Amino acid sequence: MAIIISKNGRNAKKLDRKDFEIESKMQDYVSANPEVIPVEDVKENTKMVVLTREFPVDIGSIDALGVDKDGEIYILETKLDKNSDKRKVIAQILEYGAYLYKTYADGNEFVEKINEQLNNNESSLDDILSSSFGYEGEQLENLLGGIKNSFENRLYNFFIVMDKVPEEIKEVIMFINQNSKFDIYAVELEYYEDNGYQIVIPKLFGKIPKKETTVRERRMWDEKSFFEVIEEKLGKENKEKIWELYSSLKKDYTIEWGEGKHMGSFKLKVPSISKRSILVVWSTGKITICYGWLNDNNETEKWREKFRKALRQIEGFDKYVPDSPIGRWHDIPIDIWGEKLDELAATIQNLIPKRD
Repeated sequence: MAIIISKNGRNAKKLDRKDFEIESKMQDYVSANPEVIPVEDVKENTKMVVLTREFPVDIGSIDALGVDKDGEIYILETKLDKNSDKRKVIAQILEYGAYLYKTYADGNEFVEKINEQLNNNESSLDDILSSSFGYEGEQLENLLGGIKNSFENRLYNFFIVMDKVPEEIKEVIMFINQNSKFDIYAVELEYYEDNGYQIVIPKLFGKIPKKETTVRERRMWDEKSFFEVIEEKLGKENKEKIWELYSSLKKDYTIEWGEGKHMGSFKLKVPSISKRSILVVWSTGKITICYGWLNDNNETEKWREKFRKALRQIEGFDKYVPDSPIGRWHDIPIDIWGEKLDELAATIQNLIPKRD
């Protein structure tokens, strides 16, 4: 196939289609220009950014990993038509999705691994999300929460990117998308060059009328909806424990409700310590201690260290709270903190200044 280009309607020139000579060249182009993946044809008014490449899972590495402005996760697998294993690409990308969830214990560990890879390149997840989507403060925090929520609920978008998509792959993708609860898409990149310019025309395959099961709208939680879900999923006894903690925090501190389709949350925020959340209580019953966000300044980091040491003094918490001053996120399940609720509440009250 060829395209015709001209200037001011004259001097038309025919450009013949080029090949991506090696797969890494196509990977480089997609990573540097994520706009070439037509995600807006699948999900309106969205934007996707590639976070990292060669993201490790137990069976290998994902070619490229991305997220959109709502925190949904994108698994990208690139393949050249000339590759002998191209027929296996659908099985390969699904296997990566399965092992992504299996490799990392929870959303916190998943986000920490992304940050670890980015830090090796002198970048950070916060920096990329902020520069790509223009989010700061609460918006950025909600986006990070959305990424963790997408991981834990396996809300993955699969995109196979090829220079030419064979008909048999198109047929299998359509069959999967018509008969499953998830979707796989193929993107064919027509590639041309002219005087130092690269011209890429993406073509999307696999789109079908939207399924009810794939609607992924987010919701803003509140006290009523949160505790209804708690009682349904965790029972009255655990609901009472979470309610007691919530009531004690609400009385003295600022509580903000989180967003997310499947998992509800509320956050403890103390502006005098950090502009970010200190801890998050989830509708699964776990508490996340947000060490990774408590790095605003030297005073915040000193307070974080006091908080860490105090939490480790609570019986059973030492397994979940790090024994060194490392800025990460750590989860404490309800069967642990629920038995030590009074000590946890006392620790918070002793170390966190109350709201004026």
